[in-house]
Amino acid sequence: MPVPVVLVTYSRSGSCFVGNILKLDDSVFYIFEPLHFLKFGYRVLRFADGSVRTFSTYLEVAEHILRAWFTCQLTEIPLEYWNEEMFQYLKIQGKHLFYFRERYTKEIYGKFRYPRIFKATLQILEKTCTKSKLVIIKTIRTPMFLLNKALSELDNLKIIYLYRDPRAIIRSQIRNLYNSKENTFVSLNDHAENVCARIFHDAITFDMFSQYYPERVLPLKYETFTMHLMSETKHIYIYLNLTFTDRIVKTLIKMTTTKEQAKNYIAKHNSKELVDRWRTLVNMSFVDTVDKLCSHVYSRLGYLQISDETMLKNLSIPLHLNKSTNKQFHFGQEIPD
Repeated sequence: MPVPVVLVTYSRSGSCFVGNILKLDDSVFYIFEPLHFLKFGYRVLRFADGSVRTFSTYLEVAEHILRAWFTCQLTEIPLEYWNEEMFQYLKIQGKHLFYFRERYTKEIYGKFRYPRIFKATLQILEKTCTKSKLVIIKTIRTPMFLLNKALSELDNLKIIYLYRDPRAIIRSQIRNLYNSKENTFVSLNDHAENVCARIFHDAITFDMFSQYYPERVLPLKYETFTMHLMSETKHIYIYLNLTFTDRIVKTLIKMTTTKEQAKNYIAKHNSKELVDRWRTLVNMSFVDTVDKLCSHVYSRLGYLQISDETMLKNLSIPLHLNKSTNKQFHFGQEIPD
């Protein structure tokens, strides 16, 4: 059976970029946002064995679905998932789900009418899953505490916790909410409070996990990852027991450089400017509001409050406490060598 890995993170945290790098290895079975379809409030779900099951809460059904992916029991994935836009949007899924969608379009389309035929089709995908080295799930809809039971029961489960400056996350999320016709506008105060409450609780839980399962959890600061892409990616690959090959290196160069710049390993854009671009797009009113509500998160994750306009706009002033690699940096605290 493959080693299950879950990338726990937040919307607008850079997780698509990180996920695309994790799925580069051919031995990885990658799943993008398997819980996304639950936003529609599904609690009565149909399965390939013909059963209809009722789940009382989001957490109950989310835990069930994650466990099914972790253990390659794909007939335990609700039929409703295979209608999901995140599954249908193939560019962001892993190659195995891509080929499955392309090869078995007819069976997928008829899953509700002929569930047992679809079950036989799913068993083909199950075999592919079980032969993989890793099953990696990228999810923004999994509170960290939900993984406690899985960590205790699956002794090979690994967690990567991707986090980013909350101000960058909140700025991008608010912009998306405001632009989306599906959502009503949420006040900055309410949104920042909700986002930072979740990040804070996740960080506390992750800290507990790192004490009990130190070899199975990895913190990943987005700012450090993007500014030291090669070394950070290599570090993650070592953690996942993957080989950091020349092909991976060349792909990373291709992802982050133009054709002309690739000759000299020059990035398409200045990574520092990309990471801190949000600072050029917000004002001190935004910063003061978020800092007031999220300072407890900064102290835990290693970010600094912004004192004035000069500190905000001067990108040479870092807003995080440490630029070291993940081996030496853990939630804003220096760890002795």
